[in-house]
Amino acid sequence: ELRDNRITTTQAGGIVLGGCDNCIIERNYIGSVHGKGIFQNKAANTIVRDNEVFQTSSTAIGFYRSDECIIQGNYVHDCNGHHGNGLTFYLGCHNMLVFGNKVIRGNISLTAQQSEGIYVINNILYNPDSHKYGIAIWGGRPDTAFPPDITVDSMIFINNLVYGSIVVSDSIGHAVIRNNIVGGYCI
Repeated sequence: ELRDNRITTTQAGGIVLGGCDNCIIERNYIGSVHGKGIFQNKAANTIVRDNEVFQTSSTAIGFYRSDECIIQGNYVHDCNGHHGNGLTFYLGCHNMLVFGNKVIRGNISLTAQQSEGIYVINNILYNPDSHKYGIAIWGGRPDTAFPPDITVDSMIFINNLVYGSIVVSDSIGHAVIRNNIVGGYCI
């Protein structure tokens, strides 16, 4: 368990873990870090909740090759670094619940690629920059065993006026996008 830590002004990122199963990462304050805020590789049954992550030079909260995780109630803001996305699920994530998070003023608020069963429910994505997406669902590569599969439900998007709130690759496997409130361009 990683709780109630304050991690700021580092050159190595915030919390970076590999193979951490049944972890709870909560109520941490992570900001002004060079690298990722919270990153999990090959995690299972991990909960990341009620953290504040800001001003990272890379992704604020990211998962690769992870299963059955919950990302809930986090406040992510002002992450504008190269590939500094708010929430990321790549390269074989399965059955991830992303619920009740606020992602404000950053690069792309949420990205997913080569992952399935990503449930994005009741989040607020606010990105007034006119050159950013709210959610980007990138397609799978031809050599991947599965294309992306995502559900986006009951969201509030207050987004830009140039790019769409949600961009979906033409090689996506399955997407359900319903019950959302959108300000700015939609899909």
